[in-house]
Amino acid sequence: MSEPTLESLQYTINTAYMLVASAGVFVITPGIGLFYAGMLRKNSAMQVIVQSYITTFVVTIQWWIWGYALALGDGSSFLGNLNMAFLKDSNPGPLVEGGPVPSAAYFIFSVFFPVCTVQIFLGSTAERGRMIPAQIIGFLFTTVVYCPLAYWFWAPKGWLLVLGTLDFAGGAPVHIAGGTASLAYAMFLGPRKITPRFHAYKPHNATMSMIGTTLIWYGWLFFNSGTLQAVNTRTAYIMLNTHLSASAAGMTYVIYDKIFHKKFSMMGACEGAIAGLVAVTPSCGYVAPWAAFTGGIMTALVCRLTINVNKWLRVDDAIYSFNLHAIGGCMGSLVTGFFASSTWTDMDGSKDAIAGGWIANHWVQIPYQLAGLGATIGWTFVVTYILCFVVDKIPGLKLRVDEDQELKGMDAYDILESAGETIDGVIVNTTEILVAHTPAHTPDSGSFVRGEKKE
Repeated sequence: MSEPTLESLQYTINTAYMLVASAGVFVITPGIGLFYAGMLRKNSAMQVIVQSYITTFVVTIQWWIWGYALALGDGSSFLGNLNMAFLKDSNPGPLVEGGPVPSAAYFIFSVFFPVCTVQIFLGSTAERGRMIPAQIIGFLFTTVVYCPLAYWFWAPKGWLLVLGTLDFAGGAPVHIAGGTASLAYAMFLGPRKITPRFHAYKPHNATMSMIGTTLIWYGWLFFNSGTLQAVNTRTAYIMLNTHLSASAAGMTYVIYDKIFHKKFSMMGACEGAIAGLVAVTPSCGYVAPWAAFTGGIMTALVCRLTINVNKWLRVDDAIYSFNLHAIGGCMGSLVTGFFASSTWTDMDGSKDAIAGGWIANHWVQIPYQLAGLGATIGWTFVVTYILCFVVDKIPGLKLRVDEDQELKGMDAYDILESAGETIDGVIVNTTEILVAHTPAHTPDSGSFVRGEKKE
């Protein structure tokens, strides 16, 4: 048996970290569901949580069928081929010759990128959108929107990568695309009828949103650092940049609310932290910590000042995805163009050496970034709106529920548990539950309320 080489040892370590990162990224799935559910009315919260899991099922299957192949296969400058469809041509080795991890390890990690993207924009349908057609759109969106975008930015032949656009971990394919799709879907659905048009209301459970934000924050540390597909000093800096940007942006939101509203806001802190995670996603592997900190503050200010963008555009995006993810993602892309430096790509001898941004006197980088975000916004909005239009015309797949069903809440329409509690699979109402769980005779022939005997 041959002795392990330094290269084989590094390959094993990289693979182990990729698998750990995949498990870490998974918690973003319930995190997004909880974050969104807390922002909504109670009678539609469960649908969003359940939808987050169903989205994971649907997109994972799509990724296995052909998504992985289309996004990462060796194709044209626009899209990959189907050679790896169903993973039929996959092998125990890396995706590309000399790659840092096995293809199987990268598959399980990369699938959560489109999962998160679809979850981001499906939240905009809350309180009026039907789940089955939404999942069909999610499957189609991953195929004709996410896969091309991922290929443009990250595949060796992708036209934006060849051009020189920088996006380390998904600022455009995940955040800008998710936020823009939210705008298109919400615009097609129209505003909710259960509140006055565009009326802002308090979330029903800010604590639930805080727990969701914590899971997202935790998972995003792996989301960004795992993208490197290696364990070295640069990995640590990527995770540091991610945490620092989220902290800077969260503090910016908190200070803003305290100054202008005289009180601290739980939702403000959550939205600020997420704005920071969005901001650093495209730049985390290319910038210094001070730049990640600065970018987090800049993005938080822009997102907070454009919080009323729904009103300006006359669109009812229920969970502000366009504000946080599209606008925040655009800011993050521009921050990358300003502050990217080859110092950080040279740190680990990376093959993705860059010329840098404006800080490195590479003045053409901002135009490259503008090309990337412009292509992402244009392609995503047009194709998503077309998908909504086509699916809505298919019998039985109308995207929106009727008004009376909307008034009752989406949980009552879509979710079994919320329509009534169940005992042995039979739906019963609250009174029946109390009767079923109350003994026929209480001690001393008295009734007990909260453990206190009443004569």
